[in-house]
Amino acid sequence: MFAEPGSAEGSEQAAAQLLEAQLQTMAVCLVTGAHVGMHVVAPERVANWLAAMPALLSRLQAAPGDASVKDILEQAQLCHLPAVCHTLFTSGTYRELDAPLQRRGVTGQLVAQLAPAVSRLAVLLSLPPERRPPGITWAAARPLAALFTVLPLNGAVEQWLGQASSSQLVALLAGAAQLVAQLPAEQWPEGLPAAADEHAATATTLCLCLGMLGQKAAFPRAARALGSAQRKRLAPTLLAAVAQLPGVLQLMAAGLGLPAAPQQHNSDVLRIKSAASGQGVSLAVSSVSSLTALLQGWFDDDASSNPDGQPQPVPLLRGIGDALPWARAATAALRCGPALAAIDRRLDQLPGGRPPLSPGDVPSWGVLEQLLLLTARVVTAVSACADAATLPLPPGCPPLAELRAVVWSLHTAGCRFIHWAAADGWCRLVHHPPLVRSVLRVLNESIKAQFDLHTVEQDNERHGSSSGSRAGSGGGSGGGGAGGGGSSVIPRKLARTCKELEATCAAHWPAVQALAAACNLQQIVGVPGCSKLAISLAVCMGKGPVQLSTDADLPCMFEGMLGLVPRTPSTRSTHYSLVFLAAELAPRLAALLVTSGRSEAMPRELQGIDPTQLASVRMPPGDFISPAWRITADALCLEVVELISRAGLPPATIEALRTPAIALGELLVQHPGARAAQVRRKQLPLMKELLKLLQQVWELPEQQEAARLETAQAAATRACAYLRCANVGGGGGPAAGQGSGSSRCSACRVAWYCGESRSHADWRGPTGHRKSCKALAAAKAARRRAAVVDKRMLLMAAAGAGILLLGVRSGQTLATRMRNGKDEAELAYRASQLGIPGVGAPVRPIINKQTLQADALVVQAPDGRQFTVTVDPQAPSRLLLQDTASRSVYALQTKVDRVNINNSLAMRLLFGDEQWVGQLRQLRVAALSRAAAVEGNIVSQLQDPAERAQQAERLISLTEAAAESGHLAVVVASGGLLSLLLQTAAELARSSEDDAPQQACELLDGLGCLVEFLANATSSAVDNATETGMPDSLAAKLKQAARALRQQRQQVLAGLGSDASLADRADQLWHLVQPAADAVTLLHQWLKLPGTIKQQQLVASQAAAARSCAYLRCANVAGQGGPAAGQGVGSMRCSACHAVWYCGTACSHADWRAGHKRMCELLAAERQAAKAARAAGAAAQAAKLQ
Repeated sequence: MFAEPGSAEGSEQAAAQLLEAQLQTMAVCLVTGAHVGMHVVAPERVANWLAAMPALLSRLQAAPGDASVKDILEQAQLCHLPAVCHTLFTSGTYRELDAPLQRRGVTGQLVAQLAPAVSRLAVLLSLPPERRPPGITWAAARPLAALFTVLPLNGAVEQWLGQASSSQLVALLAGAAQLVAQLPAEQWPEGLPAAADEHAATATTLCLCLGMLGQKAAFPRAARALGSAQRKRLAPTLLAAVAQLPGVLQLMAAGLGLPAAPQQHNSDVLRIKSAASGQGVSLAVSSVSSLTALLQGWFDDDASSNPDGQPQPVPLLRGIGDALPWARAATAALRCGPALAAIDRRLDQLPGGRPPLSPGDVPSWGVLEQLLLLTARVVTAVSACADAATLPLPPGCPPLAELRAVVWSLHTAGCRFIHWAAADGWCRLVHHPPLVRSVLRVLNESIKAQFDLHTVEQDNERHGSSSGSRAGSGGGSGGGGAGGGGSSVIPRKLARTCKELEATCAAHWPAVQALAAACNLQQIVGVPGCSKLAISLAVCMGKGPVQLSTDADLPCMFEGMLGLVPRTPSTRSTHYSLVFLAAELAPRLAALLVTSGRSEAMPRELQGIDPTQLASVRMPPGDFISPAWRITADALCLEVVELISRAGLPPATIEALRTPAIALGELLVQHPGARAAQVRRKQLPLMKELLKLLQQVWELPEQQEAARLETAQAAATRACAYLRCANVGGGGGPAAGQGSGSSRCSACRVAWYCGESRSHADWRGPTGHRKSCKALAAAKAARRRAAVVDKRMLLMAAAGAGILLLGVRSGQTLATRMRNGKDEAELAYRASQLGIPGVGAPVRPIINKQTLQADALVVQAPDGRQFTVTVDPQAPSRLLLQDTASRSVYALQTKVDRVNINNSLAMRLLFGDEQWVGQLRQLRVAALSRAAAVEGNIVSQLQDPAERAQQAERLISLTEAAAESGHLAVVVASGGLLSLLLQTAAELARSSEDDAPQQACELLDGLGCLVEFLANATSSAVDNATETGMPDSLAAKLKQAARALRQQRQQVLAGLGSDASLADRADQLWHLVQPAADAVTLLHQWLKLPGTIKQQQLVASQAAAARSCAYLRCANVAGQGGPAAGQGVGSMRCSACHAVWYCGTACSHADWRAGHKRMCELLAAERQAAKAARAAGAAAQAAKLQ
């Protein structure tokens, strides 16, 4: 039957069935013969039969047939034929058939027939088990993949690769990579033999197949077929295979030393001997280096076309949109370390000893070195893409948050790898400098990429996504950022808004310390590495927790890395750019460097240098040192301001800090462009004195406690809060709660750990979680309380402005939350607190002390006029200026898309030039908002005079309602609405309409009542100081504000007289705007007190108790009865307080969870008090009657 395979005459279906039967029978015969050591069939007949097989399969596949025929042929090609060939070419019993088959060209025909089967099998195995054709299982993957690794077919495989087209080559490599990427590395698929050794053997074979194919594909004749387009198509599949390597290698390590599963032979399942041999695992591990060499070779090919010789991963990684798969693969490459170490140790424990390595084979640590080298090159390319990224991102690019998460995962894996390598000892870091350089490069480039992506997002928030520009973060861009000599640098603590970047910096420094303890970094990293490491340390100081700034080892290492930069003229540009970048990112580090004498030596070293060699700092050599010192001086002054603004410092310490800080600030204002000699003679002594005082304050116990809490909060942002975690093989995301198998601290419920051992290690550490656990819990509770208060205040404002506005555009949101304080506004506010004279001139911001944001500016014109400035809400590119004397409004068009009045430098440059006065254009609308707490659509709506005239009646009703409602009075008086109401009254007073004077009179009367009510509300708040727990200082301020508001109101009324016109009344009432705003600011503070909030909640609960169902979200639309309490059919009363009624048990339980449980006791107490008062009144009445 084996002479002519499939020679039965008849239909194609009969031929296909006969072929399938022949293949199954041949497989059983060959396996049996291999086990008994003899031929069951004649070798000549086997050779003839196998020689005719490829042609027959091709003929049947080309012939038309139904689906059943195709399924039979597909199963024969994917399962039966590979099983026959696997036994034939791997068993020593049939070795004598190799030469005849090669002479007849059978091996080449078999490779050509089986090569397409690899990609087809990968596609079918990607389907769910229930959708796969019969017989297509993972058991068929091993024999098929093994055929491309056996020695008898080696020449045929190389010949086919050299002759294959680009599409055939891509399909074969992609199929092998897809099989590795899809291999279930955690458990054997259901429905297949559960023997662990078979699973491990399959993983070994697939890995070996992919590695050997990758090695063969790197041959010159095969590599020519893989052009740029083919590499671009093939790269994602290869990267997915690399991402699966940690699990595959771990599976191979687990399979080493396992006994072989008992062999069973039947017609349904063909069991191939699957004991994972040490030789096979060793070869598979070595083949991984071939895969990394293939990818690195593509990088080298792309770099060879670059005239500078620098790696340019194009088209493999052409932009930020391609970064995700590469970064994930790089992270997986780092996680391969423990698996490779486990394989290496188990190879030593084999009964026969470690299998010898053949020439050209790579040991496990060599494979790890290759993986880290590839990872370092990928991270460098990703960092370059992040540095060039702008917003909006290109179409099809993943979200920025996802990119940041992947880069964060990459840095986390790098830190864990270092701690694992330092503790495990298998890597032998001291003996492998390339390994150290690669992992350090991974750390430095990933933190730089994280910083760049954070900068992109931060600039987007400031300037809008329409402008894609941002400040660079590299060495050159760092210098260019202050090239003008007068730009203010945002301090580290004020600019930090990214918790992920802070957590990255917190983990970076311990990893660098562990690496420095394991080897001598200064001898290993070299000049490029020391520059990158210095930049990463500066980022840690500038964007990390404060505790990093107090570690004396960090600035010492930074200075040591700078010392490795050669002091030649060609490298001094890089050297001083690093110093300047440190000054820009890390003010404390820059201060230490300046006072240590390094900056004093810069002018001497810069003498005689060609200015073109300092192009990266973008300034002449003689002017370079002045802005660097100015940045440091600004940083020291702002650090003093921040310390003074905190509570707890002794008055003597505050005064000692203020004196040199004010003197230094005056020098900065008086001599903004001082030369180096002036700075060194006048400013440097003050800076040294101030730094000495600051160091004493930083060492105070309360300051160290706050710094420790900040570090603990940054660590709690990570998937494992233990900063020295060595779980490099751990999966999951990098953020808290995302790690695989992570658990949370049972005490604080804030910090997460990837295992119990890491939790215990962090608890036992000298600066560990034990010292910050209670503080983390308290900080979490405080944040929750603050969030509840802010949300309630927001809802109260929205209710007052949205519901009580009597239908004025009520369909739109009429109250918006003020944004958090911007950096420049906080700088201006703190500078005013410090008391530095002349700061901000000629621009003075009006700061909202709650938001620390400038709501408006006060500018002085050259002709003496004073203007109040805000941004036009209708056109963010222009400013609105109101003359404080005449109340006239002007517009000033700028050249930017969106004006930021909190940018103090830009505003000083704008209004410092006298030409802006001639560019003013007068408007008829006074739409200015000073110290605004609520800014709604009603404000922008009423900027149209016609709209104000149409809404006059509703505005009159609004003022009447505000005069009776405390919350609405606060809303009206604290925003721009009060100014618009006055403007509306003035316009109505001058209008010629018949009913305009009456409307103006009613509106002015309402505003007068509103101011009087606001004064009474302020006094009432003082009267309730005891009940609400108001501090004495706030009570005194409220009392003074009420008195000032009444006095100003009396002066206005006295100045008007009895015969004042409506226009004069409208103009004079403008003097009440600022006192009302001051009173409202204090009332906001009173409304946020816990006692006040409890009173408001009690009032709301008493109002709800008057309803038939106190649950305000009751959905019982079918309920019957009256609307008042106790009138509902089937209603029931709360059994605890007996003060509220519900229409059913469901509403009672829902209201209890919604908030009644917090007010139940208070309602009961109020009810008992009212009951006692009624009883006392009845007793008194009865006594009178007697």
